[in-house]
Amino acid sequence: MDLPPSNSILATGHLTTHEELEATGISLQDWLNLTAHLGVNDSWASGNTDCAFSFNDCTGVQRSHRANDWNFFGIDLAKQGHATYTYMLEAPKLVETLTDNTTSTTDKHDVWENRNSPVPTQFSTSYEKSAQKNVTITASQTSSLSISTGINIEGVSFDVTASFDTTNTQANSKTDTVTSQDTVNATLPPGSVVDVDIVTTIHTKLMIYEVVFAIGSDNPEGSIAKATQTQGDWDKFFRIEDIAGERVKSTARYKVNTTETKTSIAISNASAALAQEYLPAVLQLHIGP
Repeated sequence: MDLPPSNSILATGHLTTHEELEATGISLQDWLNLTAHLGVNDSWASGNTDCAFSFNDCTGVQRSHRANDWNFFGIDLAKQGHATYTYMLEAPKLVETLTDNTTSTTDKHDVWENRNSPVPTQFSTSYEKSAQKNVTITASQTSSLSISTGINIEGVSFDVTASFDTTNTQANSKTDTVTSQDTVNATLPPGSVVDVDIVTTIHTKLMIYEVVFAIGSDNPEGSIAKATQTQGDWDKFFRIEDIAGERVKSTARYKVNTTETKTSIAISNASAALAQEYLPAVLQLHIGP
């Protein structure tokens, strides 16, 4: 796994905890085993301890006389420029569109009739123009890792932890609505009659999105430390990706339903010639031959 851009880590990440290290499926014992064979001297290989490693403010110790444990000795490798972060490695991306459908309905709103006038006549009508978008996400595969900054899917921000709870419909379904009063005008020639319609268009899509979380560091030297000289001097660093490989990545997968509903105004029974000469573009959505 290549080193990600530091801005990606800093924008979405937080300092990794030892609980998150083990959430990858790698236990403390496994981490100790992985870090025990990195080709460097381990000053903890003496007395009642066999080996140790540190990250951020936490140290895992292999003890020969009792159970292995996590310790907090007052070190802070993050403040020394070797921070380990849990972050979003790959932003939500569309991987498949399952369905994509558009339907529309037409309701008569007004009639402009200039049947008997010998001169062109101006007509005007007002209507409520609206646009609504609903985005609903359902996690079909959750991640062992999470972030607090949220994820953006189809232009909507969702909380990652809440998104893993498929029963939390309030957090995982969001609707945005914009309405306004609009007025359209047109001048019709003598002998013309047109219907002014309100057209409601509904566009629905069902998609699959994926987002990848990971544990890593923005320091190319790495952030997993070994103490090669003395037990208090963590002087040799390794990239966690080089130690654990793909196991420090976790993918969440979502089914995403979107429904976009828009209202517009249109003329339904005007000839193309009349429309081109007399009607504004906003009215030319459903012009017949």
